[in-house]
Amino acid sequence: MGWRKSVHPLRKELIRAVVTSPGSSRYNIARRLPYPNSTVYYELSRLEQERYIRVENGLVYPTLKGIVEYVDLAGCDTTVVRAAVKVLGADVHEGICEFLESLRPYKERLDDNPLTALFLFLGFPVTSDRVKKLSGEVASVVAKLAADGLPAVTFAGHRGILFIDEDGFTWFVGYCERCGGYVADRCPLLEPYYHKSDK
Repeated sequence: MGWRKSVHPLRKELIRAVVTSPGSSRYNIARRLPYPNSTVYYELSRLEQERYIRVENGLVYPTLKGIVEYVDLAGCDTTVVRAAVKVLGADVHEGICEFLESLRPYKERLDDNPLTALFLFLGFPVTSDRVKKLSGEVASVVAKLAADGLPAVTFAGHRGILFIDEDGFTWFVGYCERCGGYVADRCPLLEPYYHKSDK
């Protein structure tokens, strides 16, 4: 892995430790590193204040911001995907790396809320053009986040959000029972209900 040089070695090691072993105690993290415990605890405290990690019941977990920092420092691997799936609550693995890579420019604005990541990724306001350009694997990640966090539409086996493009076509992002999965695509089934009245 090629680490970015401008980040302090301890910070890199801590981010790596938290992403690769989420749920470790501060003590267990500190004893694996060649630094005084007080130094490690202090730096963990700073990472928590900067929202790269969160501490829950004495255990340390990466936030989405911390995971994207890891991707920025070292790239995406299976460890990152596992950590991201837990943070995002997305049970889809394909497309996670591409999704995380696309969040790198927005890292400072991330928190631990998957919807924040979704809107940073899609832009605001969300347009049908952005939805149309999603690749298949990333579309599944986006659709899962939309279905779980924004179930604005629950109709005919669909759970997610709709967009009507300038031509009057209906685009759906979310879970489609008919397709048997998470999709971001045109939906002919919903068009009779949501089609522009002047078409």
